[in-house]
Amino acid sequence: MLIGHLHSNIQDNRVLDNFNAILIRTDFETWDYCKKHNVDFLNCFYGQYSTRAKLRELIYPNIKYKHWLTIVSQYDFVFLSANADIYPDSLDFRKYVKEMVNLFKPDVVGAMNEVFEKRGSAEKVVRTTWDTKMGILNSVNPNIEVCSWNEKIRTSEEKKAFEEVLNNQQHKSVCKYVGYQSLETEPEIARQFIRLAQVKGYEVIDVELMTTTYRFSEIKMKFENNQLLGVDKVFIGCPYVSEQLADYDDMFNKYALSIGDFYKDKYGIIQYVQQFKSFTNGEQEEVMNKMLDEAIMGTIYKQGTKGYIPKLIQKVLNTYLKYWEKELLVEDGLFGSKTKEVVKEFQAYRDLKADGIVGRNTMRELILYFLEG
Repeated sequence: MLIGHLHSNIQDNRVLDNFNAILIRTDFETWDYCKKHNVDFLNCFYGQYSTRAKLRELIYPNIKYKHWLTIVSQYDFVFLSANADIYPDSLDFRKYVKEMVNLFKPDVVGAMNEVFEKRGSAEKVVRTTWDTKMGILNSVNPNIEVCSWNEKIRTSEEKKAFEEVLNNQQHKSVCKYVGYQSLETEPEIARQFIRLAQVKGYEVIDVELMTTTYRFSEIKMKFENNQLLGVDKVFIGCPYVSEQLADYDDMFNKYALSIGDFYKDKYGIIQYVQQFKSFTNGEQEEVMNKMLDEAIMGTIYKQGTKGYIPKLIQKVLNTYLKYWEKELLVEDGLFGSKTKEVVKEFQAYRDLKADGIVGRNTMRELILYFLEG
């Protein structure tokens, strides 16, 4: 399993020690500026001329940019984001990809951040991935893989576009991976998207496992969902940043958030995911069952409880209600009387004791129902 990080305080050795992958965001605009002004790219990298400059200055206040190559060499898996906030000319973008590959020597190149959202069509997603592959073919390592990455899947238009992308043979010919943001994708939509991509022969990467909350439990649950759905390459948000940085503004909370509770254990998520680095196939099921017991099934959820888990329960129950064309629950995380009644109906449907309480057996059946699709 590959568990990586992005936008981390990489001067802290605990980050290097606890993750075996890194996601590096480069952007076309910085590269283009450097070319036009005869400036060294690494001196601008995450610096004055890059996008979100103020945030990056806070993240990397003392980094010597030339040390990036040493840092990258310490990881087993390097994901390079070939990002662009504008839609560049194909030939220029291919040159940029080639130079970034030669510089960082990644294992995977992500073909433009949030392609559909920013470009607005499935055709442009396909063209972007094709241009990325053409840039790689002219680089020092033409065998590097491509990921159509960092997609937000929320609206009906985005869902339709991704079905078109995943069915496109040209896209399939250059992309081994597709990446999605668990940050911006509802669990039920993520499940559908992941299953569809896997059926089409893609491997799926969660390129932003983080949330706009600092609650360890919510991030932990997203990680568990990835495991249950067979996503074994995961990048999480900042394992460590300062409280000042984390409070910078709402935009930063979405873009590069600290993992863990500042008032408790800053390194909780690192410790949690560490166990998955050394998995073998034989051990994974055993560890997963233990994790589920500890994380989910050791708790009883009933009328009056609230939070992230009751909200997930409501989401799964809504897939059940949709199938039977019944009125859906409000997914507010409040385990009220209506949720209790649907739980009882679901329990009867799965031959369980219909008491409206979600304990170990009911939770297991909900998970199985969710995975059965």
